[in-house]
Amino acid sequence: MAVKQLDFWFSLLKLAAKSAFALKTAFFGRIVFMCLNNLILLVGWWAVFQSFNHINGWAFSDFMFMSGLVIAALSLFTLFFRGAGIHLARLIEFGELDPYLIQPRNPLFHICCSVSDASGLGDLISGCLLMSFSGLITPGNLGVIILMFLAAALLFLSMSILFSSIPFYARDASDLSERLFFIFFNIAGYPGCIYSGLAKFILIFIFPAGVMSILPIEMIHTPSFGKIITILSISVGFFGLAIFSFYQGLKRYESSNHIRSKRS
Repeated sequence: MAVKQLDFWFSLLKLAAKSAFALKTAFFGRIVFMCLNNLILLVGWWAVFQSFNHINGWAFSDFMFMSGLVIAALSLFTLFFRGAGIHLARLIEFGELDPYLIQPRNPLFHICCSVSDASGLGDLISGCLLMSFSGLITPGNLGVIILMFLAAALLFLSMSILFSSIPFYARDASDLSERLFFIFFNIAGYPGCIYSGLAKFILIFIFPAGVMSILPIEMIHTPSFGKIITILSISVGFFGLAIFSFYQGLKRYESSNHIRSKRS
């Protein structure tokens, strides 16, 4: 079954790649402009760090690495599981899940893989460049960095599924789902050094953007087995919560037959 799912996923990816590459100029243009967009956003923070040198112990190299990690992790979500975003929320809201439910495929997996955005390649390239130029990657910590990168990508997917499941439980909530995801991404893009106390706890264990913006830098400077376990546990835990939320909501969808498509 797992092999069949992977074959199906690769088929969807090939189809998305052919579609994106059909217009070569637009394809490469989106990649280039996404890279430029990410680098331009970094300039503002470079000016801040030039003025203050260090912010609560963070240097600009720390922020560069963190930004690269977040951007590169987002790229995996954008390239391979973009269907878990607003696409999923609107399918639920407008009662259009039925074509996925009647097929012999896992419906959530099918929906998540059904949309791909080529601009994610620009994020992947710029994210990897930022992490490399930060000077914080060494042969000794490369394995841990890869684990943190995959955990961050899983967290993006998890939060997207979790937010996109809101329309199961609340009417006309697809826009809310999209805004919550962008809030999550924006918070993850701020340097983790600005958070402390209760805010830091919330952003690690409740609204876990800090798993990408706080813990990776702490792990690099003061590595410990406990920190990497915390990062992996939170990412896997929220993934489990997202799956649970979707399938619990799916029971409501099945029992009420397109309740989100009926407008009062």
